[in-house]
Amino acid sequence: MQVLVDGAIPVHVEVTGSGPALLLLSSAASTEWWAEQVGPWSEHFTVVNWDYRRPSGYAAPPVPCDSVAMASHAVQLLDHLGFAVAHVNGVSGGARAACFLASRWGDRLDRLVLTTPSPPVVGKAVEALIADPDSPRIFTDPSYAQTLRPEELADEMARLVFSESFYAAHPERCLRLLAQPPGTAVRSPQPDEPDVEGDLVKAPTLVVVGEADRTALPQYGYDMHDAIAGSELVAIPGGTHGMLVEDTTRYGRLVASFLSA
Repeated sequence: MQVLVDGAIPVHVEVTGSGPALLLLSSAASTEWWAEQVGPWSEHFTVVNWDYRRPSGYAAPPVPCDSVAMASHAVQLLDHLGFAVAHVNGVSGGARAACFLASRWGDRLDRLVLTTPSPPVVGKAVEALIADPDSPRIFTDPSYAQTLRPEELADEMARLVFSESFYAAHPERCLRLLAQPPGTAVRSPQPDEPDVEGDLVKAPTLVVVGEADRTALPQYGYDMHDAIAGSELVAIPGGTHGMLVEDTTRYGRLVASFLSA
């Protein structure tokens, strides 16, 4: 189905299963990122999987969308679907949005999962990336992504998001998941976004970190864990930014166990 948020922005929504609501938040990804997880999770939860959908079918915000705006859109979506409260699982930039949902609309949240989260303090993280000569250029040069053809951009991102072996075994799928429309930069939190309000997050929280993540560095997850009092931290050895696609069984069971506690 399609839902309009802010009265004009189209959101593509897929609702599966029954039980307590589980809202999935992802920044630049399409609903396909969660494909292997939806089936098992829908046996226990009503899974709400959504993305921003351009008329052309690309899963990318049609207007600039920061983490706070995404959190607001998520609340509007819960209102439209009639869910007063939901579990929330955010991945990457979607994890930052999930934190703002938890800190500013905490009464709408049951349990919170932050998967390979973007940094709680974006400006500080960006400065560290720029200062590190080994940082991928795609993260340090804002104009660089604009010079790449869509297939080149997807290839560069795939080499960072997935393990070398997984990308070699599933190149078409990896590239499809990371496809970007012409002229669309990689969606990531902007340096001027507000810091995560960890002290205001009261929901039981699980932070899942991939120790081999080259996109959202493991330190970001450790910082998020430190920012949210009482949160649990699980670091996955060898886990990449794409662990929810690569390591579906282990990751899926970890999340389901936490949400069912």
